[in-house]
Amino acid sequence: MTTMKAAFSTAYGAPVQVGELPRPVASADQVLIKVHAASLNPIDVKRNVGALRQLRPQAFPMRQGYDVAGVVEDVGSEVTAFKKGDEVYARVDETDLGTVAEYVAAKAAHTAIKPANVSFVQAAAIPLAALTALQAFKRAGLSKGAKVFIPAGAGGVGHMAIQIAKYVLLACLFILLTCTRAYFEAGTVASTASTNKVAFVQSLGADIVVDYKKESYWDKLEHDYDFVLDTTGDLENELKILKVNKDAKVHSIALLPDSDEAARKFNATLGFFVRCFLDFKVPTPLRVFFYLRRRLPKYSRRGCINDRPRQSAPRSSTSSWTPVARIWRRSPSWSRQASSSPSSTRNSRWNRQPPPSSTWKTATRPEKLL
Repeated sequence: MTTMKAAFSTAYGAPVQVGELPRPVASADQVLIKVHAASLNPIDVKRNVGALRQLRPQAFPMRQGYDVAGVVEDVGSEVTAFKKGDEVYARVDETDLGTVAEYVAAKAAHTAIKPANVSFVQAAAIPLAALTALQAFKRAGLSKGAKVFIPAGAGGVGHMAIQIAKYVLLACLFILLTCTRAYFEAGTVASTASTNKVAFVQSLGADIVVDYKKESYWDKLEHDYDFVLDTTGDLENELKILKVNKDAKVHSIALLPDSDEAARKFNATLGFFVRCFLDFKVPTPLRVFFYLRRRLPKYSRRGCINDRPRQSAPRSSTSSWTPVARIWRRSPSWSRQASSSPSSTRNSRWNRQPPPSSTWKTATRPEKLL
């Protein structure tokens, strides 16, 4: 078996190491790329520490990297768009992860010819970040002339999103009609950056750049934006600048997806509790449990009875007050009442007695705890 050098980890959270792994072979719809450059993204770090294990358990050794640029080494039997020697760049599929290696297989549909005026290093930095921004705008149906806010404009996705929103124009031709629908060419693009990166973000095409170290964007910007591409998770403040309109939208790449989106993205069957977690829903049995726990008397638990006087004593001179019934359950030295009747013996857990009153400290329980 032919091998190659590749970066991989052997367990969640384990250090990334370089070693020998089997060299991939291009299937019918793939191209085999000899890697010249690769890039890593935040999702690679999350995968490595196991943050996505509930959505997509990883097989080990786990290889690193989604983005690649290089030269085609071999093509599958069904591939006609590429030939050996082509300079290409790609965002590999979930099943082909591992671009930080000597070779990687990528689907031809996810591969493109590298522009001649772009280096391999530059090309390898494009796919994942640019596709993230492009897909967000397409799903939102961003219209021409819209006002768009993209926080963290100097970040990986942010600096791509500004250029795509400002300059790219995609049109969808309706059959038998002469008009087209514009998706991009936003009218106003606003962003945020630190002091030393304001000029860089402006050079990308941003009309308004807020220095977040000096002022808050939700106070600086007008509250009439049509679309926000959330790259930071600051949803509460981003909603403040959004137009009060049913067509105004926020698309987030920083927050967790809902269960349907996660299942589609990772092509996985999610468990019941994972779905509830992603959808911020509490399962009905748990809702009933917590409801009853709030509604039932506070002391109607094992170890005390409802009609018994509620007495209390401090654990110590500095500790908070604690119901005596709970102390009874915790102290093995306190005995139960003896009884010869079977029923009394069977229910003797209700007959626990408090310690002698002489051992208590004199105190008055705060009214708010009664």
